[in-house]
Order: sequence, then C-alpha cells, then structure tokens
Amino acid sequence: MSTIEAPNDGREEKGAFTDEEYNFAQKAFDDTVEGISYYDHTISETPLGTIIIEWKSWKERPSYDIMLNGEWLGVENNLPDAKTVALKHVLDKSQELITFLNNN
Repeated sequence: MSTIEAPNDGREEKGAFTDEEYNFAQKAFDDTVEGISYYDHTISETPLGTIIIEWKSWKERPSYDIMLNGEWLGVENNLPDAKTVALKHVLDKSQELITFLNNN
C-alpha cells in the first residue's frame, strides 16, 4: 500500500495560514451565484461538497454563517475570515482522509 503525502502547507500551528492559503480562500468563492439562498451569500464547490457563506447585509454588524452541504460549521465577524475558516475546514478534513487511508 502506498502512502499518501499531505501537502507541505507551511503552517507552524493549526489555524495559522500562509499568505498563499489566505489569498486562495478569498478567490475560491463565487459571489455571482443567485438563487441559492435568500440572504447575501457566496459559494465554493469543493471535493467535499458545497460551502455556502451567508450574511444579512442590511444589519449594522452582519455575522457570516459557514455551511458545508447544509451543515452549519461556524460563524465569523467578516467575510474574509469566514472564507479562511471554510478553507481550514476543507484542509483539516483532507488531512483526516489522508490519515484514514494511510492507516487502513
């Protein structure tokens, strides 16, 4: 059985992102999709499913809810952080899958 290598992501600790990862997270979402949600939203199609970030722009301080395939993952105070948290979730799950495949 061959070993699957995790990409060397340059993170020194869990939760820290390189500039490249942060920039990727900001570009990985499509802000032009309509009809997915009644709220303001952006989506990203990933191998794990569809990530949707929703917010209510009419609020003075909107919160940004993050969902993967309809399952709520968390909330952030701004859109760039929400996109980065979503990317972190996908990266963490990919690492879990690599570990699972290497151990079975």
